[in-house]
Amino acid sequence: MRSHTQQHVRIDAATGEFRIANVIPGSYDLIAFAPAEGIFYFAKVPVEVADAPLDPIEVALTAAPQISGSISIEGDTKVPFNSMRVTMNPLEGGPMPGPPAQAEVQSDGSFVLKSVTPGRSRLMVNGAPGYVKSVRQGDQDVPPWDIEIGSSPVQLKVVIGTKLAQIDAALAAGPAGTDPVSALIWSANGDPQFQQSMGLNQQGRSKISVPPGKYHACAFAGVQPGALMQNRALRKAVESHCETVEASEEGVTQVQLPLIPAADLKQLLDKIEE
Repeated sequence: MRSHTQQHVRIDAATGEFRIANVIPGSYDLIAFAPAEGIFYFAKVPVEVADAPLDPIEVALTAAPQISGSISIEGDTKVPFNSMRVTMNPLEGGPMPGPPAQAEVQSDGSFVLKSVTPGRSRLMVNGAPGYVKSVRQGDQDVPPWDIEIGSSPVQLKVVIGTKLAQIDAALAAGPAGTDPVSALIWSANGDPQFQQSMGLNQQGRSKISVPPGKYHACAFAGVQPGALMQNRALRKAVESHCETVEASEEGVTQVQLPLIPAADLKQLLDKIEE
C-alpha cells in the first residue's frame, strides 16, 4: 500500500474472491501473490479508496519475471565464480511472499534468478573480490542499488571492480573538550545506503579504502553518528557542514574532516523535527 497502513486478507480458494473491510480513504497498492509448482505469481494494482464502496476489482496474477545474467571481474583477480551469490533485495515496502530472490553464480560467471518480485530492487553480489562497479540491463547502464524490474524477463551484465580508492583523512581541528570523536564518510552521488566509519588514531587521522566515487566526510564530537545518519533528512542537513571529496583509483586522496559538536548536531535534528 502507498500509505503506511497494511492489511492482509486470505482469498477464497474455491472462488478466488476476497474482501477487505474498514479501509480508510486514500491511495493504496493492492498486492496479490501466490506460489504454484515452483513459480511465483504476482500482481500489483493501484487503488483509490473514497467514501463510496468500490466496484469489484479484477486482479490478474502473472508469473514473476526471471533474471538471467553474467558476472565479469575487472583486472587479473582470479576468484572462483561459484563462490559468489547474487541477491535482489526489493526497495519498496509492502508484504513479501518470502526471502529476496537469490542464486548461486555458476563457474562460467552466469546466474539465473527465478521469480523476482517486480519493482525496484538492489543487486548485491556476496563473495565477490571487490564491489559492484557497473550493471548493464539490456542496452542501458543502471545503478546496482536501484534496478527497475518489470513483468518481462531481464538480462543483466555485472562488472565487479577490484581497485579501491584510498583516502587519508585528518581532523581539521582538535576537539575543544574531552568528548570522544568519531568520523564518518558516506556517498555523495552513488549508493545512498553506503556509509563507513573511520577509526581515528591518537593524532586524529584515518586511512580507509572505498569504491571510487564522490563522498561527504565529517567528524562528530560526543556522539556516535552511524544510527542518526540513517535519517536522510538529517544527513542532507549535515552535508553542508562537511567536506566533499572525489576519490579515484589513482593515488591517495587527502581530506580535512570538519568537526561537528554534539550540540550542533542536536540543533540540526531539532530543526528537522519541528
